[in-house]
Amino acid sequence: MKYLKKFLLTEKIDINELQNFCSDNLAYLIDEGFEFKIKDGNGYTYITISKNHFEQLSNYYPFEWNEIKEDIIPFIIYLYDKYNFDHNMNIYDRHGVSEFIKISQSKLGFYKKSEININYLENLDIDYPITKIIFSKQK
Repeated sequence: MKYLKKFLLTEKIDINELQNFCSDNLAYLIDEGFEFKIKDGNGYTYITISKNHFEQLSNYYPFEWNEIKEDIIPFIIYLYDKYNFDHNMNIYDRHGVSEFIKISQSKLGFYKKSEININYLENLDIDYPITKIIFSKQK
């Protein structure tokens, strides 16, 4: 029975480890004025990437996908490989409207790891200003 319990338990994410992971892998974006926030709530862990106004922290500064894709795609690949986040990322426009973008396919099998569609990400055409990107993982 103890082995069955161990099998059914899901691995919890260490927030400090995830914080360090994001700091290391988003260093170029952080240097460009972007920031990330990690939040736990409603049975999920969320990572939000945004570019804030320095005068008003509640407002987000819009940016283009093409402006960040060279730095964010490797981050997404590492994030999903290491932590197996959900298959979607949420992209918000300046009006607060979000769009779910499916970026991975789940593999069948014991570990059910996600497989990132790199070509799709590289050719993703988002023609509106983005205010934030959110990744989530169910606990």
